[in-house]
Amino acid sequence: MKDKLKWELLMLSLLVIALFALSYLVVNDSLNDFDERIYQFISSMSSLKYILIAQILVSLGSLTIIMAFILIIVALLKDNKAKALIIINTLMIYLLTTLFQGFIRRLPPLHLHMIKVEGFVFPSIYVSMAAIFYGAILLYVLRKLNNQWLRNIFVGVFVILILVIGMACVYIGTNHFTDVVAGLILAMISYLITRLVLRLWQMLIDKKIITLNTSSD
Repeated sequence: MKDKLKWELLMLSLLVIALFALSYLVVNDSLNDFDERIYQFISSMSSLKYILIAQILVSLGSLTIIMAFILIIVALLKDNKAKALIIINTLMIYLLTTLFQGFIRRLPPLHLHMIKVEGFVFPSIYVSMAAIFYGAILLYVLRKLNNQWLRNIFVGVFVILILVIGMACVYIGTNHFTDVVAGLILAMISYLITRLVLRLWQMLIDKKIITLNTSSD
């Protein structure tokens, strides 16, 4: 348990350093040429069919769609703990991403010929929210599955989904490539923070520093 905690703290520290290093480079306009080259490569496959698919993929990370999915989950899922974790994680990543965007204040790409974007874009809120929300659902499904083959399929589908949402954001001009990278990093930071908080809470309960009163009057 302690080794796992140390590993998670190390990962969290490295991810925070990576995010702030990336933010520093973005603020100083050191990655604009790199982002532009990535965009030119991805957008070279432009067609109306691909644009439509990319817009659908990006919408899967939008606040409107994810909130609609959350309402469905609240209505259908009976596991209250799982529902609470999904909602809390989604709200937390939304707040974290919005606060970070306001701090960095990076404007959208100049090539907005495929979709209208307002506000700031670093980190990508589509990617960070999609990674956390669909990741939370993935973890819930994995807890219910014992078949390793099916578990691997679900993990693979999740990884591919997040990657194509990120590439779709770049393709239609919603985000720079480095916004997508930052969104993934911030999602992993948010996930690790949640794990550490829950682990600390459980440790306090185990040591009886905190007691849960489950009895009713």
